[in-house]
Amino acid sequence: MSRAYGVAGAALAVASILSFSGSARAQTQGFALSRFEPAERGSEWFVLDSLDLRGHLRWNAGIVMDGAYRPLAIFDADGELRTELVRHQVFVHPGASLVLWDRVRFALSVPVVVYQDGEGGSINGVAYAAPETPAFGDIRLGGDVRLLGEHGDPATLAAGIAFHLPTGSANDFTSDGSLRVEPHVLAAGDIAAFTWGAKLGLEYRGLDERVDGTPLGSEVGFAAAAGVRLAEGRLVIGPEIFGGTGVNGADAFLNMQNTPLDALLGAHWTFADEWRVGGGAGAGRRWRAHGERRRGRRPPMSRPRT
Repeated sequence: MSRAYGVAGAALAVASILSFSGSARAQTQGFALSRFEPAERGSEWFVLDSLDLRGHLRWNAGIVMDGAYRPLAIFDADGELRTELVRHQVFVHPGASLVLWDRVRFALSVPVVVYQDGEGGSINGVAYAAPETPAFGDIRLGGDVRLLGEHGDPATLAAGIAFHLPTGSANDFTSDGSLRVEPHVLAAGDIAAFTWGAKLGLEYRGLDERVDGTPLGSEVGFAAAAGVRLAEGRLVIGPEIFGGTGVNGADAFLNMQNTPLDALLGAHWTFADEWRVGGGAGAGRRWRAHGERRRGRRPPMSRPRT
């Protein structure tokens, strides 16, 4: 049976905090800025996967929308805002998935920036241009295989891989300009009214650059969700936490500046058996570039976004 799910919501990208120094000496391209990667269509979470791999030739289609406020800005050593490289960023993610043989899923997600603004600035003598709108992101092609359990069991396990094609624009902070590859393991389950999900992956990024001393490149990604099913299972409410940590060098792994973390609280409602709508909001947190945290309040970039 074919099912089409319409998905709409608000989600978050983690903030990046950079220090400011000197005047521009060289112009450089940007990188894939957004930390938000929506789950494949058909999931009852925004980031996590509910692993509903039932049916054969069963398809899902929908759109996820996410927005971020000030995801990339330059601060001086005293924590004063200098430049908002990216002030607002709004993505839409149309996508689709196809389930085969009650076990295999192929999926497509096409991120598009429908609005973003900001202003150029420099970091330690390196200039970054302001982004433009509209802009494509990196198209994601994915495949997953269910290994253990079935949808609705206390635990279901799957493994897969995602390819992020370099279709975006590095100058608009929607792409690294090179292929990204992410093998991952997914888990999900239901225990009475309690529902959960988890993800662990390794994303290869062909970057060896540093931004204000922070290495960019491959990273370990992780995510978890927990919630409750209400209204005979049609309503799922709960928080999702997702983040990553760099693996390009000993100074990247679990380094505070290179380990962003995001959280959102969301809800998804399934109606007419074949349609789903959802919404969520939250905030990201990241540490200051020179390794200090503002005492008594959030870092300057920790702003709620919707």
